[in-house]
Amino acid sequence: MAEEFLRVLLDTNIYGLICELSDARKTVFQIAEHSTVCGSRVVRQELRNIPKKVIRGRAKLRNQALEFYDVLVAEKRNYSVTDFVRVLALEYNSMYKGSKSWSELENDFLIVATASIHSINVVVSNDERTMTSKEAVEAYYFANQKFELKTPDFIKFEEYKKMVFK
Repeated sequence: MAEEFLRVLLDTNIYGLICELSDARKTVFQIAEHSTVCGSRVVRQELRNIPKKVIRGRAKLRNQALEFYDVLVAEKRNYSVTDFVRVLALEYNSMYKGSKSWSELENDFLIVATASIHSINVVVSNDERTMTSKEAVEAYYFANQKFELKTPDFIKFEEYKKMVFK
């Protein structure tokens, strides 16, 4: 029986971390071999918003991050922001008890709503300030319960790399 791949969504900050690795291309191929990487148009747009002049090593960060995104995320798994995604993100916001504003949280909430609706097992993010804050995770859980959706697990990139490179 074939091994079932872990369905993951990499947050925008993870593509930047991958670009900083000395073995970035090897890491991308390891990820592709061990996971089904799903994407969000929100993540891709955030990557497109990286200034064109930012350099990491010998490569332009924006180009390299977008290249890695396109290698990892098949077009059929590059999910759009639908009306349901937006409704769920707004529900997260209404249940959120933290101090961050909607404008600070909107993209994170849209990304997590996309992951929840598309049954993605894990969101990989190092964003503890907003996306994976205790208050945000509680909002995801309660809103997802209301819509009978499973909340994805959240792990940091270092933990994910240990899973991929085992």
